[in-house]
Amino acid sequence: MNSIGSYAFGNCNSRLIVTFNGNAPSFAGNAFDSTIATAYYPANNATWTESVMQNYGGEVTWRYIGQLPFDSFRDITVGQTLTADITTKGQYAYFKFVPEITHSYIFTSDSSGDTLGYLYNASGEMLASDDGAYTDFAIYKTLTASETYYFGAGWYSSDSTGSFPVSLSLNAAGHNYDENGVCDCGAVYTCTHEFKTDIAAKTADCTNSGNYLYYICNDCGLVFKADGVTETTVEAETLTALGHSFTNYISNNDATCTAPKTCTVCGSTEGEALGHDFETEWSQGDVSGHWHACKRCDVHDTPKAHIPGPEATEDAPQVCTECGYVIQLALGHTHKLVKVDGYAATCTEAGQKTYYVCESCGKWFEDDSANVEITDHDSTIPAPGHDWKNATCTTPKTCQVCGATEGEANGHTASDWITDEIGHWKVCTICNMVIDGSKADHADGNEDGKCDACGYVMAQSYVIIEGMDSQWIMNSNEPLTFRADVEFSQFTGVELDGVPVDSGNYTAVSGSTIVTLKEEYLKTLPAGEHTLTMVFRSGSASTNFEIKTDTGNPTDNISPSTGDNSLLMLWISLLFIGTVGIVSMIFVSKRKLTNRTYEK
Repeated sequence: MNSIGSYAFGNCNSRLIVTFNGNAPSFAGNAFDSTIATAYYPANNATWTESVMQNYGGEVTWRYIGQLPFDSFRDITVGQTLTADITTKGQYAYFKFVPEITHSYIFTSDSSGDTLGYLYNASGEMLASDDGAYTDFAIYKTLTASETYYFGAGWYSSDSTGSFPVSLSLNAAGHNYDENGVCDCGAVYTCTHEFKTDIAAKTADCTNSGNYLYYICNDCGLVFKADGVTETTVEAETLTALGHSFTNYISNNDATCTAPKTCTVCGSTEGEALGHDFETEWSQGDVSGHWHACKRCDVHDTPKAHIPGPEATEDAPQVCTECGYVIQLALGHTHKLVKVDGYAATCTEAGQKTYYVCESCGKWFEDDSANVEITDHDSTIPAPGHDWKNATCTTPKTCQVCGATEGEANGHTASDWITDEIGHWKVCTICNMVIDGSKADHADGNEDGKCDACGYVMAQSYVIIEGMDSQWIMNSNEPLTFRADVEFSQFTGVELDGVPVDSGNYTAVSGSTIVTLKEEYLKTLPAGEHTLTMVFRSGSASTNFEIKTDTGNPTDNISPSTGDNSLLMLWISLLFIGTVGIVSMIFVSKRKLTNRTYEK
């Protein structure tokens, strides 16, 4: 091992014992972080120097191999109990023992917490240890007579302090007993029943016995109850078989007509089903006929059709001559009914049900078969009243049945102005209908750029005053410049053929607003006509320009040739016509501000 890394032995809850063999490795500064430890190193090894043996973030006690891990101890003898006094965190109490005979011994603690124990020989070599597994420790070891041994005891957690008792005793399991149960050491064998085999609990069933949970000592064979302490016998812990439970039958736990005698616990059967035992007399049955019923269950044999007796009269029924079943009731009084037509109720007036009256006895009936009598002679249909539908903006409270009305319509509740680029209107906040007379086109009578009625901001239409209808010869090294008579502070960008142009492809300066398309950008455009639009906060200005291929023909140049007077006059005429056109466009544009709208 050449090096010990960070936290290699860090954050241990119990005191740590580490033994190093060979040359000293390099240690990380926190190798023993927050740990109390005893570290052993090889004696007479020059690599283990004081500079090596540091705390490394913990509390490390360095001792050479063979050096006792303590400076003080107390003597202890077999059968003696002493107190381990731990007054400092990470401390151990040590006890010296010299056995008189070679034997197996037990060194144990008896505390209310988790303890840790060690066994060393006279040279300081650790022979055994036990951390108690969350409880008290117990060290079992055969020790040689007249040799010197040391026991160490402490808390498992290096943060714990306090005292607890420790004891040293002979290990009974390590005795060499003779036929009389006497060891060479004089001890008499007494079984501690420490090792027992548990016999799991088993439920008894109808035919098999069961048992309670119990234990059998592996050494002496004694039997103990489930508490592991109280002696008992196998017989006492045995549960006898339950036997079958033949219940819920007709009598004497017998079978039924269709099933043999059956155990309600395990389902075992015994014998055969009894079969049905039918009566000799007819049962009246039902409309399908009569039959012989079983004496033990609800089953009957195959029904036989009734044999009708004399026809029923007003006073006597018709019955089956074999079983007495009433086939037809006595006819009784025959009503002669007269129909009384009914009429429907309205919202405000009662109606009447149709009913029938016997001419002979005067009884009223709901039907023409005289099955449902009207005993109170009342066939009135109460007036239900109006089924009102609440008033709306345009209609009053109205009955959904008869159409009657009450009160007035609620009227509309007007919203704020709703606008689009054409006009404005208001809607009812209740029914969402457009308020009559509210819809109109935008109008800007005071020429402030806003609709006089709703305040809608109306877009301005601007013109380009320089660079209109320009031509640019492809592959020329000149830019193309345009100027609009709009304050530069209103400028927001440029569009070409309706597509925004990246600001790196042009320059824009004031005076009023001057936009120059860079020659590098112009070279990327195809030949032909294009539309350039300057976009402002309150409107836009557009013009067309043409990109022409470089044909080398002097007539393609937009400037007239020097000395050509006819062309000069043509240019002067065109300039005059263009100026008049621009003035006319500006005048017409202002006149149309009230009739043209754009998006805000």
